[in-house]
Amino acid sequence: MRGITFLGKIIEGKLVWTHKRTTEAVKHLFRRFEGKSVEVTFARLRRMKTLEQLGYYYAVILPTIHQQMLDDGIDVYGVPITQEMADKVVKAYCARIDDDSNIVPVPYEPQDWYEWEKATKNMKRFKKRNMTKMQAMVFIDNAIRWANHKLNCDIPPAAQV
Repeated sequence: MRGITFLGKIIEGKLVWTHKRTTEAVKHLFRRFEGKSVEVTFARLRRMKTLEQLGYYYAVILPTIHQQMLDDGIDVYGVPITQEMADKVVKAYCARIDDDSNIVPVPYEPQDWYEWEKATKNMKRFKKRNMTKMQAMVFIDNAIRWANHKLNCDIPPAAQV
């Protein structure tokens, strides 16, 4: 059976519903399921990445990086790099995660890059499909800084596209 989801917050050890009418709906459900076995699941609410973030990455950032790689003559065994390959390269550098599953920001200053690359070289990579809105924001910022530093490539800000 499909479940019903209600949003709330735990405040001072008590469940507080996000919407005022939720209490009545929950009471109605309790009456409906009287005497039956139920399953209750608590999960942290995660705000997933937005379509705008995905659109900016796939329509602006990635094609710009890919074109710069082609212009720079970057290839794989003599074959020009594809956009899919460019995406994997960006992910390899920009989606490194620490032990707490937080995406590690790339440095702002050029002199910090060598130490950052050494420190994060063996870190796991985050899967883009599982990113929250905040993680996608850090990933996009990382991709822009990485492109600027490594490829000398300017990515237009989202507000200009």
